[in-house]
Amino acid sequence: TQIWTLVHFVSTGDALRDLKRNADTLVTVGLVIAGLSLALMAWVARRLSLPLRQLASTARRLGRGNLAARVRARTHESREIADLGQAFNRMAEEIEREHHSLEAKVQERTAALAESEARYRSLVEWSPEPALLLKNSLVIYANPAAVRMLGAQSPAQLVGKPSLELLHPDYHHLAHERAAHLASPGHSTPMIEERLLRLDGSGIDVEVQSTSILYGGELVVYSSL
Repeated sequence: TQIWTLVHFVSTGDALRDLKRNADTLVTVGLVIAGLSLALMAWVARRLSLPLRQLASTARRLGRGNLAARVRARTHESREIADLGQAFNRMAEEIEREHHSLEAKVQERTAALAESEARYRSLVEWSPEPALLLKNSLVIYANPAAVRMLGAQSPAQLVGKPSLELLHPDYHHLAHERAAHLASPGHSTPMIEERLLRLDGSGIDVEVQSTSILYGGELVVYSSL
């Protein structure tokens, strides 16, 4: 019996070349797999964060006054994200309802205030008793009786005039005391005698009583002469 032995000689250079080729292939495959993994992770992260970003965007629109802003439901969202979106929409609907309710109340109050002021102005307008409305010590209204008493041809001659110009200088200190007392609504001063100045410079003795009121939402002084 004869035993044959086959010996194959490979040079060191060839062996190293094959190993290097295999290593390069493994590195390339690894890089491709790593790139695909990163891309997949980025896609998953974006898909998961998209509903949250949309929720934040909707919240900003709601905060800027767009009360109709709502989160759109998506079928592929997780249960937690869907519940969060529904809770946000319920909150937005409640805010919108409260806003509309508040607007309606403001409109009702505004209409009621305008009607009340119109009635009050009508009563003062037709009152035989002279009356002035003062704001920041300026005349803003004079009824016809006051126009006649002060020698004016029309209310326009009195409106805008400083009240001290219609009061004799001897009584200016009383006017300052009265203004300090009427700095908040609902306060009144007792009736006192004062000397007013008509537009022609002549004087007229009157009894004056003043009350601070809110007119058009602003503090004014109603003076009955």
